[in-house]
Amino acid sequence: MAHDRQTGDSGINSNPEPFLQAIARAYAGEPPERLLDYCFVFPNKRSATFFSHYMAGFQRKLAPTSIQPETTTITEFVDGLAPGIPAERLEQILILYRAYRRVLIRHSEALNKGEASDEIAAEIDINRFVYWADVLLSDFNDVDMYLADPREVFRNVELLKEISANYLQPEDWQAAERFLNLDRSSQRHVAEFWNHIIHNGAEGTRSKAVSGFTRIWQVMNEVYGEFHNELESRGLRTSSMAYVSAIKCLEAADHARLPHSRYIFVGFTMLSKAEERIFALLRDMRGTDGESMADFYWDAASPVFRDGDNSAAGFMNKYVREFPSRYDCVGQLDSFPEIHIIGVPSRAAQAQIAGRLVEAEHPFDLETDSLHAAEALRHTAVILPDEKLVLPVVSAIPDEIKPLNITMGYPLRNSPVWGLTRSIVSLQLRGRREREGGYAFFNEDVRSVLSHPVLRDSMGDVCSLAMRYINESHLIMIRASLFAQPEFEDLRPVFTPVPADSRAGAVFAYLRDILSWLDRLVSSKLTDMETNETECEFDDDGAPLSASASGSVPRIVDRVFLRRYAAAADHIEELAAKYLDAAGQALIPSTVFSLIERLVSGETVNFEGRPLRGLQIMGVLEARSLDFRTVILPSMNEKVFPRTRFQPSFIPEQLRRAYGLSTIEHQEGIFAYYFYRMISRARKVFLLYDTRPGSRGGGQMSRYLHQLQRVYRPAGLTRDLIPFNIP
Repeated sequence: MAHDRQTGDSGINSNPEPFLQAIARAYAGEPPERLLDYCFVFPNKRSATFFSHYMAGFQRKLAPTSIQPETTTITEFVDGLAPGIPAERLEQILILYRAYRRVLIRHSEALNKGEASDEIAAEIDINRFVYWADVLLSDFNDVDMYLADPREVFRNVELLKEISANYLQPEDWQAAERFLNLDRSSQRHVAEFWNHIIHNGAEGTRSKAVSGFTRIWQVMNEVYGEFHNELESRGLRTSSMAYVSAIKCLEAADHARLPHSRYIFVGFTMLSKAEERIFALLRDMRGTDGESMADFYWDAASPVFRDGDNSAAGFMNKYVREFPSRYDCVGQLDSFPEIHIIGVPSRAAQAQIAGRLVEAEHPFDLETDSLHAAEALRHTAVILPDEKLVLPVVSAIPDEIKPLNITMGYPLRNSPVWGLTRSIVSLQLRGRREREGGYAFFNEDVRSVLSHPVLRDSMGDVCSLAMRYINESHLIMIRASLFAQPEFEDLRPVFTPVPADSRAGAVFAYLRDILSWLDRLVSSKLTDMETNETECEFDDDGAPLSASASGSVPRIVDRVFLRRYAAAADHIEELAAKYLDAAGQALIPSTVFSLIERLVSGETVNFEGRPLRGLQIMGVLEARSLDFRTVILPSMNEKVFPRTRFQPSFIPEQLRRAYGLSTIEHQEGIFAYYFYRMISRARKVFLLYDTRPGSRGGGQMSRYLHQLQRVYRPAGLTRDLIPFNIP
């Protein structure tokens, strides 16, 4: 990237029109009968909601009654063209396991003339498979979304891995290590990643069938085919299969078979090859009027996107050329907003500063006891790259600032009882059978459970008594039988042993008992109002959590978490019976706990709110295509924004590049686009970062802040460091 240059002029954004409003203005004058026949497609529901608001505003000025065209998301649009029902992730994993198992059995029969199929089937372990199944599913998804030929991709994976494969016998390696002083630790790591998950027995005991093929790359294409075939036979599909089906549908369709005469795609960023193909098919399809059935609007107005060295500029400019807009309604920007970079030595302090900035932008009038209208608040957004700041930010907003519209939701994994369940799981997984036949837990695991605030809040006396007994007895291992004694019996549900060799049924029974017990503890501390809120049904469109009652949110979420955890356990038990029992496979305790955590960890409980009123608090993805006059962005540290976690893959990076699959550069380009688009039309932008060296990101500013300071150098850019002296 070239340095010491400034993009645009020396001015500051005055009052640029929001991106969605500009498109609504362009289409608002269309005849009503045409608008009713159009469909606007967006990346998410929130941008569709804002667009409809702008459209309604324009139409009220033009006619007494407004006509709202249909809006949808790209996911809903594709689902409407594809057959089948979406399969959830866990069901995909179990179907993938069945496909994988069949492929290995088939290879065994071919190699050993049918003699070893039963033996190898018993050695294919679901409990080891589930830990890397997500990697294989993601690779299959990439192959579909980027329209790569699976046979070619997986054949080249096989050839590439064969070149680097190690075929030396153990004694050969030992001789080489002694002669060349080699370190095999990295070799073992790579081999373990690429080996099949078949159990390897003691030296000399592995079957001929198992030793005949032990590399996953040799069967990836077969597993891919089996997996897709079984999904289709069950009337199921993955999200990427839906895109492939949608392409086939559009290739065979004409305008008469589509429900709308024009599809307007608005606000998209990095497209997969499947999305590009869908866009191209509709662009080239002609309606009854002879015009294209598709229109496209890209938000590349920021001066940054005219910088060819910026990672987001290349793909956006490509889309603008290949998928042009019917109306030239999105103006280019020549300047940046007023930008303030603020370093704060604490994550919590960033939340406090965010609250003060909101208060400064919307001051409370003590004389009239009123605020700026909710319409004014709607133009201010606090956008959170780090979801853990949701509650601290909400708590820091002055009570007079209302309403609040929180679109992120509160992550269940941030609830206090989540930490307790993880401590209980660790306690059970590390427990040991004793020689005398009893069962014991490690001292540190027992302490972690007994000292947890959720337990101490409800059973403080018995927890303290147990801790005192353990300390005075100098116990390293604590027997489970201790909690059968009368003085400790209240804790017995937690410390009921679940040995590592327990059957899945025993694990699910334990979970039902412990979750019911925890639910009673948590419920005993809820107020009547909080209890009523936890009885409500939760959905994506609304939620019972009130932003004004943020102090009670953790207590409410604790009970919601326990119910979701119990529902996840029941669901896993149901799917295991459906897909594993016939194969003679059973889940062990560690796998059950891992799968439940995987299902629950991504869930959230939404806050109540109206997207078109009040102060907006949202995540980065929710802010796509939206524009605000004032933007406050905490957590602008490297490794936080942009994130540095990338999905592992069995497909090497060089092959991903060769076949046009998603790469690290794709992800970095998306984050760059999100950032510069988010701030492009604002008047004021406040970028907060944590200055502590030991914090996540090591106290380093995000690369985007460095680019603003050293490359683009916009007028009105300031940088401040605030000491940690917030009361």
